[in-house]
Amino acid sequence: MQKALMEHLGLPKWHAVGGASMGSLQALEWAVLYPDLVPRVMAVISPGASGSPYLLAQLKRWGDFIKLDANWQGGDYYGKTPPLRGLDLALQSVTLDAFQAGWVEKHGQTWAEETEDPLKSLDARFAVEKMLDDRGAARAKIADANHFLYLVKASQSYDISQDLAKIKAKMLFLPAEGDLLFPPSESKALADTLKAQGHAVDYQILTGPLGHINGIVFISQAAPKIMKWLE
Repeated sequence: MQKALMEHLGLPKWHAVGGASMGSLQALEWAVLYPDLVPRVMAVISPGASGSPYLLAQLKRWGDFIKLDANWQGGDYYGKTPPLRGLDLALQSVTLDAFQAGWVEKHGQTWAEETEDPLKSLDARFAVEKMLDDRGAARAKIADANHFLYLVKASQSYDISQDLAKIKAKMLFLPAEGDLLFPPSESKALADTLKAQGHAVDYQILTGPLGHINGIVFISQAAPKIMKWLE
């Protein structure tokens, strides 16, 4: 679809292609699928040449929440009750995996409701539980379960390990400190491999307390490298 848009606009090539998280997978795939069309590729909070076994397992868990919702019905829920609870739990899991533990420390062990002790009732919640419930429910209302599952499968299927020799682009890797989804060591390994093959490669770890999301919130840390990469 992105390639079709490029052709529709009559563009001979992109000046640069970049993306964060799943967008980084797409950027890296552009580098191997259309090497003559992308002179610069920026991969922000990205994996290596393929997803790790641990990532595949994390993604499976996200999808299982939806598949275990009785309303999913094998994906045939349109015009019926959608699997909102399963999607809600999947999105809660994404939130927890994407952030470092420090992100929720502010909640401590406080109760969601002052009069409801979580230690005395299974229905009473801690503040951090309420936060996750609220975020998951809100996001589920504007998302689609099958779309989420296809994103999971696409991320699991990402693998450019056999096509690295095709890459011609100037590469910039910006992993995030404490990233549990795409640890910096993975993109560092890919960067080192490409550099050894003679590619122009730059690399910087984005630091902060938010794990994977450091790559979004603290992207300005790499502003000098990004400007140099865009020149």
